[in-house]
Amino acid sequence: MVVRAAVAARERGLVTTVLQALAKTLLVLFGSLLLSILVEWVGMAMLWQDQGVAHSRWLLEQEASFIARDFRQGFFQLDPVRFAVASADLAYIGLFKATRLVDLIHFLEQPVSEQNTWLGVLRVTAQAFYQPLAQYVEAALNMTQVFALRLAVLILSLPLFLLFSLVAVVDGLVERDLRRWGLGDESAFLYHPTLKAVKLVFLAAWLVYLSLPTSVHPNLVIVPFAVMVAWLVGMSVSKFKKYL
Repeated sequence: MVVRAAVAARERGLVTTVLQALAKTLLVLFGSLLLSILVEWVGMAMLWQDQGVAHSRWLLEQEASFIARDFRQGFFQLDPVRFAVASADLAYIGLFKATRLVDLIHFLEQPVSEQNTWLGVLRVTAQAFYQPLAQYVEAALNMTQVFALRLAVLILSLPLFLLFSLVAVVDGLVERDLRRWGLGDESAFLYHPTLKAVKLVFLAAWLVYLSLPTSVHPNLVIVPFAVMVAWLVGMSVSKFKKYL
């Protein structure tokens, strides 16, 4: 009975850990989406007023062109273009169609035929408030799809981070063995900070790329972060200290 209780507690602990990690991931992604929309809105109001909503349309076209041109073959026979398009469609359907926000937008954009009724007056009033915000709403729709395309690219780039990290682990183990054979001292002052920095840099790669207010080729963002993560992994492994 004691063994069964211990196993059950361990299983509950594992499920709780997985659920907490999933919740944190979704929270980070949702925060990145809100940040990207907010940056676009601030840019429309202050930085690229002459472009307006056309800026988000251009971003969407550029991100789609990057994927169609440079991501033709994925891992495990995965079609990157189809995966990216499916991600964008899923984000659009889940955030705007399922919530009936698209229907509300269409309702507000339709002309009012009967303006003398109380319903007509209500619709005219709602349209008067909505019209100044229409381009910001469309920009949010576009940035949601841009976010989904970039998220698809990041998911497809995970093997790159893994490959670079594996090479760094091998290199770090070699350096660690050379240090031990040379009677070098182990130190936890570098091992623990670099191990934490790996998580921070990996998270920063996602936050930066998902929230960029301009269109940049994914390789210019992902590859430097992958190299930085690998360098930190290699340093952490080379300075590994078994005991504090």
